[in-house]
Amino acid sequence: MKPSSPLMAVSPLAVGWLASGETATMDLQLMADSPMAKILTGLAAAQNRGQETLLISATLTNVAQGMKYVLSDGAFVRTKPMPDHGKTQAPLKYGFVFSSCTPMPIV
Repeated sequence: MKPSSPLMAVSPLAVGWLASGETATMDLQLMADSPMAKILTGLAAAQNRGQETLLISATLTNVAQGMKYVLSDGAFVRTKPMPDHGKTQAPLKYGFVFSSCTPMPIV
C-alpha cells in the first residue's frame, strides 16, 4: 500500500490510503436491538466526533467450520446511522477494511 500523501498516519492501514489487493473488506449487518450494534454505533460516533481513525482488530470464530479468522488493523469505512426517530426494522450496516485476515483452525 502506498500513502496518498507523505503526511498520512504511520499505520499500515489508514483511511485515505490507496487500498491494494492485500486488504480484507467486511460488510456487517446487525439488527438494531443487537448489543454489538450499540457498541459499533458508539465506536463510529466516537470516530466521527474526534475526526480520527480508530484501528480495530478482531477474531471471528466459525464453530461450524472449525475455523477462526484474525482480522488486524481495521478501520470503519462506512456506516448507516440509526434514523432520527430511533426506530428501524431494517438491519444496521457497517463496513470495515482490514490490512490482513489470517484464517486458522480452531484448536
